[in-house]
This record gives sequence, structure tokens and C-alpha cells, in this order.
Amino acid sequence: MMTENRDIQIPRPGVIGPENLASGALSSGDPAPGVLPPPKRRPFQWIERGWKKIWFPVLVQFARMLPSYPMPDWRRDPVRILFLRPDRIGDAIVSTGIFREIVASNPRVRLDVLGTPRNQAVLRASPYLSTVHTLDHRRPWSWFGLMRQLRAARYDAVIDCMVTARSMATLPVLVSCGARHRIGIAGRGIDGALTVPVPPRPGAAHIIDHLSAFGRVFGIDPDQGDWRPELAVTDNDRMRAENVWRGASFTPGEEAGERSAAISGEGAGDPAGDCARVLVNLSAGSRVRVWPDERFVATIRHLKMRLPGAPVFVIGAPDERERVERVAELAGARAVSTPRFADMVALVSTATFLLTPDTSVAHVASATRTPAVVLYPAGKRSLWRLYGSPGISLEASERVLANYPLEPVLEAVDQLLGF
Repeated sequence: MMTENRDIQIPRPGVIGPENLASGALSSGDPAPGVLPPPKRRPFQWIERGWKKIWFPVLVQFARMLPSYPMPDWRRDPVRILFLRPDRIGDAIVSTGIFREIVASNPRVRLDVLGTPRNQAVLRASPYLSTVHTLDHRRPWSWFGLMRQLRAARYDAVIDCMVTARSMATLPVLVSCGARHRIGIAGRGIDGALTVPVPPRPGAAHIIDHLSAFGRVFGIDPDQGDWRPELAVTDNDRMRAENVWRGASFTPGEEAGERSAAISGEGAGDPAGDCARVLVNLSAGSRVRVWPDERFVATIRHLKMRLPGAPVFVIGAPDERERVERVAELAGARAVSTPRFADMVALVSTATFLLTPDTSVAHVASATRTPAVVLYPAGKRSLWRLYGSPGISLEASERVLANYPLEPVLEAVDQLLGF
């Protein structure tokens, strides 16, 4: 039985010990629960805030002095647009819907994007983008060459992807790239730098709903557009994932062979069906989103009890390989490495159930319509929860997941599986 995307708030938990880990409790030889300390504040943060406080009005004033140009018909004229997305993989994934809708709104539009080395895999795979530029924050000296490249492109417009706050990651590019028009969400303190200020979408909560406000510029009603994210999975990548589910391993550069007799359809089927495939991601990219290993172990054991015989794979970031192998061994599951981002996407798209903390893997689940249970720290669910896909979004009452209890996760698993 499929479950629609639901949000559940978890009350403030206490620390869970081995004595009360339900359904497959850990043995005395298993690791004791650990609690991560709250994240430390960055040193010299006050200097950073002061520096930004000075430069935001300077850049806005600079933009005011730039020449003005006639406004094109965004729905009919041939226009070349640069979309700024100089951030992370998940941010790129949630933007794929707006890419698709902008390109569909005008057959004469050319959409380019400015990304980073981290999100290149997503952006370069999008069929809606013509050119992908790269801003590498680790190489500040490359800034001037990049600006010359962008100015030479003579963009008709640049879109600031930041929809809830102003950002020094995008404002300098916004005013320096030479685009004739600067499009951004109004009310963030930089309206003076915008030639096309876009009113925020009323009632928007999810980041994708905030991004959908840009649709108005291109004649798209935000309430009517299809803003769901999407990720393309090549036939070869899908067949390689099928090989892994059948017991093979990902091999970089390996072509699909005769072992792949079938290809799963888009989005998984019944998460508790005869062909159930369970995928568990441990990595989160941030200490505040790390869920304790022993609770992953208990949840995997619970999944194996509910779905006897179903393959259960554990994945994680390359630098957490030892952790992935340890959890998989304790839980009786299989550790799987994903050498490429495309390998992870293919595994998620061919799974019938996913468990993950808040990270880009959750956005992949939304893009591939894979049923998922996702764990969010306090204050993150509303903006980043699953979007347009079956699943359950859980939210803790603390800003770290270290104390996130086991029982509500097991309940969500059972609900999504239909038990």
C-alpha cells in the first residue's frame, strides 16, 4: 500500500538505549548509543556578518547605476537567461522543475546555469540547460575570468536562485555578469538591484513552491505549473543498478551486460510487494543530520523482519565507507558503494523503499518518485520535505538528529509499507 507524502512532528525525545530499542534490539556486544554535541558556531562569524552588512548596500547601489534596457516579452521573444545555482547538489535537484517550466514556456528561450563543482553532475545531466558555467569558491582567482565569460554571453536576464534571503553567493554575480535584466524574489533587502522584482508566492512553504514564483515572469501560474523535480536515469545506469540488486557490484565504466534482463519502470512499485527492494542511506553531509548508527541497525532489522527475503542495501558517502560496512554487517544487510552520483540515483530509482536523513538523497527520492521515510532536524521539514512523491517526512524537535528516537521511525516504516 502506498502512502501519500505526510509530515509528522516528533516530540522532544530522550536518549534511547539498547534496553528499549524495539524490534530487533541490539545485543550487549553492539555499540552503545552516542549523542553528538550541538554544532559549534563558526569562528569570526561576527566579522562575516559585519562584512556582509557593508557590502550588500554597496552592491545594490552599484546595480542602481547600471544602464536600463527595454523589457522583452519573456514568453515570445528570443531570450538567453542565466540561472544562478552556485550551491549544493540538493539545491540543484529542487530547481529542475523550474528549469523545465521556463524552457517549456517559450520555444525561443535558451537557459544556462551557473553551478559549482559540487552540483555539476545534476546540472550537466539536465536536458533543459544549454550551458553550465562553474563557480569554484575554492579558486577565488578564477572569478574575473568567469565574469568575462558571462559578460561575453550577453545574457538578456539573470535569475537569483535565493528565494528566502539575500546571499553574497549570488548578489555579486547578479550585478557583475552583464545581464540586461536582474530577476529575483522581492522583499529580501536587495530590491534596488533587481529590474524584475518578483512577489513571493503567497503561502509558499516548500523551497520548490518558493521557486515557483518565478513562473509569473514567464506567464506560468505558480498554482498550475508542475514544479516537481526530475532526474534522468540512462538505460545503462538503470541496468547497472539492476545488476547490483541481483548481486553484482558497481564497476566504474562497466557497460550493462547480459545479466540485466529487465529494466525497472520509473519510480518503484509497491514498497511491500513481492519485488521489494530496500535502500538505506546513512550519510547526511552535516553533523546535525547524523542519526546514530545503532538506530539504523535496529530499523534495518525491523525492515528485514517485515520484508523477509527482500534485499536490503546500505549506502553512504565514500569517506564513510567503514561506517556503512559496519552498520550493514551488524544489521545483516549489504554495504554497496556508489562510485558516481549517477550510480546512487539509479539505485534510488530502482528501490521500492528508502530510508535517509535530510540530504540530497531525499531530493533524489522526490525526483524519482521513490517511496521514502526521511528524517529532518527541527525547522527543516517545511522547507525541504519530500515533494510530489510518496513518503513520510519526520521532524525532530531538536536541531540535531542525535536524540531522534527509534519508535516513530519504525511506525513510519510500517505505515509506508502498509503494515
